[in-house]
Amino acid sequence: MINNYLNKLLNESYSDRVRVSNLFNKNDLGKEPIVFTDVMKTWPSYPKWNFKYLSDNYGKHQILADRVNEGRHQFIETTFSNFITYMINEEEANPYYGKSALHLSNGMKHDYFTGSYFVCWYREWYRERENEVRKLNMSNLYLGPRNAKSPLHIDIWGTSFWNALFVGKKLWVFFNPNDEKCLYNGKVDPFDPDLNLYPLFEGVKPIIHVQQPGELIYCPGNIWHAIYVLEPSLALSENFINEENYLNVLNTFKEFGYTNAYQKMLAIVDSFKSK
Repeated sequence: MINNYLNKLLNESYSDRVRVSNLFNKNDLGKEPIVFTDVMKTWPSYPKWNFKYLSDNYGKHQILADRVNEGRHQFIETTFSNFITYMINEEEANPYYGKSALHLSNGMKHDYFTGSYFVCWYREWYRERENEVRKLNMSNLYLGPRNAKSPLHIDIWGTSFWNALFVGKKLWVFFNPNDEKCLYNGKVDPFDPDLNLYPLFEGVKPIIHVQQPGELIYCPGNIWHAIYVLEPSLALSENFINEENYLNVLNTFKEFGYTNAYQKMLAIVDSFKSK
């Protein structure tokens, strides 16, 4: 539901705006979030992928959805058809947000391509070594009803990511790394903050973008961000590791004592840096 704070976020005098580019330039990466308007134009998936396409072709497949309710994660599992019906008609204040890697197990994976834009050493390493099992696929479809939220967070391992929107409308909120101390380790809800509990958040100026179909949002690693679904949406998102962010990943593994993962990532990095 659009509350007073959401209206404030959408006010240009309160929030800065994410830079929009109609021409992809790899030299722009690694610095700040950017919206690219040209990447999806070359994909067979756009505008083919929509709710009807998923229902007609994959309606019986299962999808897992979750939400955070009073600080606790709640999950449901249902079919794509049922969830799409739910998300189109649902108007509750805190609905479930669906997530699936369905596209990786069928022909959908041939309907988009970003290799020349966002090279992923991690993905390429395991593609060349099919006998090895990788920890994460780092690629997911997201189906969100109106009012669904992805809470304030940094993406896994400090990786960068891109998010391509096929249907709907989503509000993205990003924060400058200098404001990290005001974000309370992600505990504050940037769409409806309790300023009595989190008073420092009042001094933060977010960077926002209302994502439209056909737009791809790129975000470098270690940037705090959150998403609010304004209209029922379908998006594809992938994380990637390369020269831009591999030090973030190594530092994360080292910090948490993930010795095996650290050694594996060193091998991946050495393999690609030597090419």
